[in-house]
Amino acid sequence: DVRSYDFPGSPPPPPPPPPPPPGNIALVRQATAGAPTAASSLTVPIASGTGHALVAAIALQAGSSTSVSSVTDSVGNRWTKGAVGFLAGSNTRVEIWHATAAAPVSQVTAKLSAPDIASANVSEWSGLATAPDVDGSGGQGNASATTAQTPVITTTNPSDLVVGAINVPRAISSTLT
Repeated sequence: DVRSYDFPGSPPPPPPPPPPPPGNIALVRQATAGAPTAASSLTVPIASGTGHALVAAIALQAGSSTSVSSVTDSVGNRWTKGAVGFLAGSNTRVEIWHATAAAPVSQVTAKLSAPDIASANVSEWSGLATAPDVDGSGGQGNASATTAQTPVITTTNPSDLVVGAINVPRAISSTLT
């Protein structure tokens, strides 16, 4: 039994302190996997830590209309679909998915809408806020060129993490700058 008394003239109790800000954002680890033949899913083995953000960038073979149906992991964290880059005509597609404040996992699996050749990079980040908020996202496809243009996004915090991904045909070599 809890009782509360209010005495006239008493100041109200102070509000609780705000939660501490997250630490500096840092890449903890990343792992990659690829399917050399068409498959309905792709699994990336990764041993992650507690409470970190996981980001999966999944690239799908050019020339198909396959997409990522879902992303799951070995412990059932909630994954959210982010930006998608798609180029009509060549049907080149890359998708970014994320899980914040994730429990430790041993693997991440991307399920595809149809069997296809795919590759994925899963990265683990510390120092991010635990809320699944995304300030902005963008995806676009670029026609054949020597430079790939990126979409414009706006963030609300100078220490936000910005993640990008690009998908190029297997016969092409590239350099990121």
